[in-house]
Amino acid sequence: MHDLNKIPFLRILLPFILGILISLYYANSGLPFVLLIGIFLLGTMLLFIKRTGNQVNHSLLFVLDLFLFFFALNLTQNSRSIDPCTHYSNYSNIDTVFWVGQVDDIPVNKPRSLKLNLSVLKIKNDTGYSNCQGNVIAYVQNSQVANNIKPGNFILLKSIFQEVGKPQNPHAFDFKKYLAIHSVYHTCYVDSNSFSVLPNQISRSLWQMGLAIKYKIIKRLGEVDLSENARTICSALITGFDDDIDKKVLESFSHSGTLHILSVSGLHVGLIYLVLNYFLTFLDRNKKYKLLQLIFISLCLWLFALITGFSAPVLRSVIMFNLLGFGNLYFRNKAANQINILAVSAFILLLFNPLLVQDIGFLLSYCALFGILYFSPKIYKWYEPKNKIAESVWKSVAVSFSATITTLPITLLVFHQFPIWFAFANLIIVPLSFAILLLAFVALFKLTFISSIINFLTAFMISFISIFNSDGWSFIDRIDFNFVDAVFLVLVLFFTTSLLLLRSYKFALYLMMVVILWQLYGLGNSYDAKAKNELVVYQIPRSSCTSIKNKLNTVLSCHDTNHYSISVKPNLISYNNTNITTSPFNFCKNGATGLLVLNEKNRIPGYFNFSVTHLLISNNAIPKQDFFDKLRLKVIVADGSNSYWVVRKLEKLCEERRIHFHSTRDKGAFILSL
Repeated sequence: MHDLNKIPFLRILLPFILGILISLYYANSGLPFVLLIGIFLLGTMLLFIKRTGNQVNHSLLFVLDLFLFFFALNLTQNSRSIDPCTHYSNYSNIDTVFWVGQVDDIPVNKPRSLKLNLSVLKIKNDTGYSNCQGNVIAYVQNSQVANNIKPGNFILLKSIFQEVGKPQNPHAFDFKKYLAIHSVYHTCYVDSNSFSVLPNQISRSLWQMGLAIKYKIIKRLGEVDLSENARTICSALITGFDDDIDKKVLESFSHSGTLHILSVSGLHVGLIYLVLNYFLTFLDRNKKYKLLQLIFISLCLWLFALITGFSAPVLRSVIMFNLLGFGNLYFRNKAANQINILAVSAFILLLFNPLLVQDIGFLLSYCALFGILYFSPKIYKWYEPKNKIAESVWKSVAVSFSATITTLPITLLVFHQFPIWFAFANLIIVPLSFAILLLAFVALFKLTFISSIINFLTAFMISFISIFNSDGWSFIDRIDFNFVDAVFLVLVLFFTTSLLLLRSYKFALYLMMVVILWQLYGLGNSYDAKAKNELVVYQIPRSSCTSIKNKLNTVLSCHDTNHYSISVKPNLISYNNTNITTSPFNFCKNGATGLLVLNEKNRIPGYFNFSVTHLLISNNAIPKQDFFDKLRLKVIVADGSNSYWVVRKLEKLCEERRIHFHSTRDKGAFILSL
């Protein structure tokens, strides 16, 4: 991959990212700034002793890498630290606090509450209200007042700050880590009588102005004669607000490989950039007009960022395309120059927020654009179409494959699925979604015939992607793929590309070695997963779910399908393609271990023997005291379907009888090796 030598800024970006990653995964790696300067000066002195010519140049580059590494290390530590004097967390150990917060995003309607992203401004103490800082997610009980809350409102609340908990089920998504990237460490629940919107107070900052425009667009789309699916999809396409989209529709987009169109990001900004650039080609005659063209396009992109409420993905994309436009104006329009500019934009964003390196959207945006810039021209050369229609289709296919190549390790690691027909689906959905996006802007003027066209197009879009919603032939699901697999896949892609471009036998040798090592690792990982025998009682609020794995087979008893994908599926994926059977059960036995399940639908068996060592209680089904006298129980488990008071009663009973008690509500999932 000799082309990468033409991208000098990668030499700056890579050690900088390495320093960020080391700091993130080794929390105690932060070093005092004086020590960093000392290491830098010492390294400089040692490298320049008795060195001349090219050795000096290499020494300078090494010193620069060293400095960037330690600079990123220190920068990340400072970004993760919390100011103990002004942060609201100083009051998190108090039972109830009064505080003032400002709504920083669009309120999201939940079944029982309204979700608000709030920045903490003031907290009440013994002497009055003190200025504070930090971010909190508040869940406000549904009411007429709550439904009228708007972005930018200042709210007085009375609540208890609750620390965001760790995942309660094995291999589940780490919501605590995700929120920490956005500097959110606590949530709170507020009833309808414990908050009030402060009158005549609303922020006039540019950021809040953008949120206000975004909120008005979403409300305006609700007033237009659009179907529910059309309204929610248009809201997502224009503003990036996708919280109201039906879950089944989201699944269809995900399984077809077109979910990215619902997230306003590089795709939408790039399409707007290309369309504006196409219509302004008459300004390409001289450099002065080109500069005018760039300024106009830049203003349009920033206006689009404004109406999306300056969402993070759009900001990233606007900065990227502004820099790319600037680079195309003053430098030769080559892929190497464009990738170099892409690296500059990533460096700028990480300089302001190094925690973005953990953000999936950030990684996917840059990996996809890198793939399009680097691989797309090479793939396009494989075939030379003879007409414009075939050329457009082939370009679209080349772009889809290029973006998929560089994002594949991340998508498999995060989503554990692969859409087989992604290229064909994107060929139809991308232009269709862009047409809906343009029509949605026109629909804001309440033109009935435009609304009818949008309703038809969205209905066709949903029907089309639903074709790819069948597991097996349209997408591959439950792919057991971990971080080590992702590293191996990156190496395979790197050496395969190097082999195809440089035609060197050494890269063929490296590729074979990596593939063999990956296969050995996969065999060992698969053997461990398939040899595992275990019982898992999952923590699901107000519901029950239990799985029993025996070698290659898994029996699943689950009464709640709404939480399956988040709470249960990640653990089943880790079983490495196990055969899953869904069936309720109330007893299982393996060796000396026996589990009895009691719930409100089961009668207590009159024939059970004394081999029961573990008792699972669901749906508040506490038996009478004499029932416990008949058994020699070691453990009693209470799952999430039990009420708080029943859990406390069981805890007291186990304490009296000296039986180990496990509440999934308090301790997370119960895992028992069989």
